[in-house]
Amino acid sequence: MASEIRRYILEHDLLDALVALPTDMFYNTGIATYIWVLSNHKPAERKGKVLLINASDMHSPMRKSLGSKRKQLSDEALSEIVSLYSRYEESPIAKIFPTTAFGYRRLTIERPLKLAFYPQDAERLASLTADKGWAKLDGTLQSSILTALGQFAEAKLLSRDKFKKQLTKLLGRSSCLLRPSSCW
Repeated sequence: MASEIRRYILEHDLLDALVALPTDMFYNTGIATYIWVLSNHKPAERKGKVLLINASDMHSPMRKSLGSKRKQLSDEALSEIVSLYSRYEESPIAKIFPTTAFGYRRLTIERPLKLAFYPQDAERLASLTADKGWAKLDGTLQSSILTALGQFAEAKLLSRDKFKKQLTKLLGRSSCLLRPSSCW
């Protein structure tokens, strides 16, 4: 809901400026806060633009904190913020952006899982034989596995279950020596 409101404000060019305030400005709220300056009568030179003012360092400490409220804006800081807004020019703490820079849409892109088994790929077989777990297997079992992988009819399998089923079938009795924790 809030994102829809923000989108409406930006699409209808109602946002004139954003002022970033220091943290710890409000009682028991340590989050960053902002002042949104809205206008439905923007001058022509401001159309399609938003002024960002970084006033997060323009604070002065309070003599006595109120909960987590420890900072305040002095009269000088407020005057500087108003001056930056009225000039509507870029400076080290004020930047102008087009309203389109703030828009976004959430898109869900569904892609198939890129899980694939290549039982006869030389690079993957080299990686398998270099693995520490592989070295712990008996030499006969290693030979049986490599032979079984070479007998796969398909060069690429997209299902782990299909790969396990075919490997178990090709290994025959040797598959009894494989523990699930060591190979799947």
